[in-house]
Amino acid sequence: MTVDLFSDRREELIMRTDNNSRIRVWCSTDTTKVRLTTLMHHDIQYRAQNGCQQSSYNQPPHVSYYLGSDAPLPERPDIKLNNTPHTSDVPAEQTTEPSVQPSELYNGKFDFGANAQNGFTTVSAADKYDENKGYGFSGNDVKNVAASGKNELSDAVQFTGNTTFNADVPNSLYKVKVTLGNTARTSVYMENMLQIVNMTGG
Repeated sequence: MTVDLFSDRREELIMRTDNNSRIRVWCSTDTTKVRLTTLMHHDIQYRAQNGCQQSSYNQPPHVSYYLGSDAPLPERPDIKLNNTPHTSDVPAEQTTEPSVQPSELYNGKFDFGANAQNGFTTVSAADKYDENKGYGFSGNDVKNVAASGKNELSDAVQFTGNTTFNADVPNSLYKVKVTLGNTARTSVYMENMLQIVNMTGG
């Protein structure tokens, strides 16, 4: 990871050791008079871009405002540390509740293959997207295959091209769980955004 950890806008490099027992932080030894709150606390765009670059192509994260040598330093934000107790006197505008609430209206469960688990909808490679059903595959680059598990895990649908599985859902926040099996190399996208990179195994 490359990110501003030590509050002077310059970014540090965080790397793991080969045996995964430690992480090392590489930083400049040059002193600076510039002191500001670490950008990971200070700016949500910078924080979000750092999160994105760790799951896909590495690109420099940018702050949401102009931060140049000829600009005044931004005001120190009112930050809360982890495990800070909540108090009743926090103004409502400081809460971090999402503007969209989690949906209780939709609970779609799909099992790709012929033997669906109880409570799941069976989806085979032949099930093309149908707006009346509200789900299905977008193309023909899928096929039914056998799998090494038992019962509902004994078969699956293999994606062999650019086909996607689509499900119509109301606008809301969702928790999505994907279970993969017999995977040589698979990446998972949701709404065209990469979520899992090169997963292997079960």
